[in-house]
Parts: sequence; structure tokens; C-alpha cells
Amino acid sequence: MKKLKVLHIAPWFPNEENSVEGIFVWEHIKSLSPYVENKVVHLRFGDKQKKIDFKLEDTVINQITIKPIIDKWIFKEKKAAKVVDQIIAEHKNECDIINFHIAYPNAIKIGRLKEKYSKLKFVITEHWTAYHYNFNLADDSSGKKRMANMFHHNIPVITVSSALKEDIQKFSNSVDYPTHIVPNVIRTDIFEYKPKEESENFTFTSINNWNPMKNPTVLIRAFHQIALKNQHVRLILGGDGILIPKMKKLVEELGLSAKVEFIGRISKKEVAAQLQECNVYVQSSNYETFSVICAEAIATGTPVITTKIGGVLDFIDDSKGILVSDMEIDNWVKAMEKLMHDFSIFNCSEISQKAHEMFNIEAVGKRYFEVLKAIKNEG
Repeated sequence: MKKLKVLHIAPWFPNEENSVEGIFVWEHIKSLSPYVENKVVHLRFGDKQKKIDFKLEDTVINQITIKPIIDKWIFKEKKAAKVVDQIIAEHKNECDIINFHIAYPNAIKIGRLKEKYSKLKFVITEHWTAYHYNFNLADDSSGKKRMANMFHHNIPVITVSSALKEDIQKFSNSVDYPTHIVPNVIRTDIFEYKPKEESENFTFTSINNWNPMKNPTVLIRAFHQIALKNQHVRLILGGDGILIPKMKKLVEELGLSAKVEFIGRISKKEVAAQLQECNVYVQSSNYETFSVICAEAIATGTPVITTKIGGVLDFIDDSKGILVSDMEIDNWVKAMEKLMHDFSIFNCSEISQKAHEMFNIEAVGKRYFEVLKAIKNEG
């Protein structure tokens, strides 16, 4: 049977300077490998124009770095549009579908491309949280209008969550295109279930790139209230970020230094080990488009306390943890106390099994392929 041929164009992708940049894009593409002939172009901006070909596992990546004449987004859009047109012209006889991972800026002229290359199918696969925040653009700004126009050409959009789908529809003021949900891939070979070992301490864990959106103050202050009532609790904070100094200062001011441990940036295997060892994962974010870390937590069978908003609503329910409806510290205290008290009712093995069924690379790849195949066969 002839394989579907897909040309993936992405502005973020693992590379020699940053091995984890856009890793979620690579995992999506890799999940398609059993069904699809993948071609990947990593089109990005830089200080010097260059082209590099390299292999990632068995896939050849064409990395193209372009430098706009002026470092402003409207000029970047024009430069990207010109290069994308050249890329598609070069590969048009070697592919069936053009898949833009993260639409902006590479897909800024996607409507024109659809008309020019009418024998090809076009699709957008989107991950970007910025749609939720309107890219910090005014509704009547020319930049927003140009970006919104990408979603006005009846081109299918694949998102990693229902929340992101709704964010894009609101941002673009359009629902006149097919939508599909394909979740992120979770490394279920790493994030696997291990029975929780008994300990005198009940351990909460949170691992993030600590920025204001992750809202650690709520978590630390809620944990402080827990620690005042129970001496056998611990909080592990992993990751780095701009808020770490303020977080450490708050922990010290609250007298929590003996109960809160900062472990810094850690590898995926170390993240898995932390999740397997703790009792509960806590994510007090203002918003999550998907929340890979919450999915990784339940993949290890670890119940989750998280904010009742965004992409987590697709896979966290009361059988896997607790959803907190606001940022009131008292409500986070209640959720943490409830999960400590009710921890034994959670079937951690079953939580892990269901997460593996949903997020393993084979399941995601099959789902993704079925969506692309349907798009290819339309009209």
C-alpha cells in the first residue's frame, strides 16, 4: 500500500543548539512514521542565513535559517512566505499534504498557497499557548488581523486540546474550518507505573519552567498552611525559571526550608523518577494549553491537583485527582488536604493504564494518521 507523503514545516524543532526546542513537534511527526513518509523542514530566523541537513533517528531534517532585511515581524512574515513558497515548489511532486506545525509566521500566506498548489492538501497542527492571550495584540491591530486570516481559508486545524481549539476560534473569529484533536505524545516507556512506597512523609511535587503563568506563590502558600498542621509533609519543586529566586525567598520567609526542596532542572528520566516517588503532583498554573507534565504524572499513576481550566480538562477528572476552580489559597489547601485524606481511594495502577492508552506514541500516531488520511481523501 502506498504511504501518505507529508511535508512538515515547523519554526520550532530540536537542533544542535537546543535539543529540546519543539520536542513535542518531533514526537508528533515521529508518531506518524509507521504510516507516513515524513519530510521535515525546520524553517527559522537567525543572524545568518544558512542551510543544514541532519538526521534525527531515521528522519532527515532540512534546517533553513533565514535573516529578514529588517527585524520586524511584518518583514519576517514576507521573508518566511517567500521561502515557504520556494520549499513547496521544490517538494510539490513528492508530497500529498503540507503540514504547518505552529502556523505563525510560516503559514502567513497559507490561503494563497492553497490556491497556487491546488493539488496539495494543507493542514495546520497547532500547539501554541499564545492564542489564549491573543498574542498580546489589540483586536483591531493589523498584526492580529494578518494572523487571524490564516484561519479563514477552510483549512483543517489540528490542536493538542479542546481548549486550544476554542482559543484559536476565538482569536480568529472563525469556526468555518474542520477541527481535530490529537494529543501530545507522552514517553510511556519512561513515565511508567511503579507502586508508591510507604513513607512517613506525604510528598507533593511540582516541576515547571517557573514563570508568572505557573503561579507558584499559590502553591507555596497553600503548602505552608498544610505544613502548619502536619509535620510529615514535603514539597519538591523541580525546574528552573525567572521566579526561582522569589520562590526561594518566600520559602525562607515562611520557615519552610526544611520541608521544601528545590532540585533544579532535571532530565526526563529524573522527572519520571520524581513523579513515581511522590504521592501527588500539583500544578497551580493560571492556564495550560495541554500540560505535558500533568499527563506525565498520571502516566506514572500519580494523582494530580490542578487548575480547572485549559487542556487538562481533556484528561483530568475526579478519578485522577482534583480540579481547583480558582486561585484562592484556601481552596488549594482544601484540595491538598482532601487528597491526603482520600489518597487510598485512587487506583494508581488504573490511572497509569488509562493514561498510557491515551498518550502512548502508537495510539497518538494512529489517531494522527487517521486525521491526515481523512484530510487527504476529502473532495
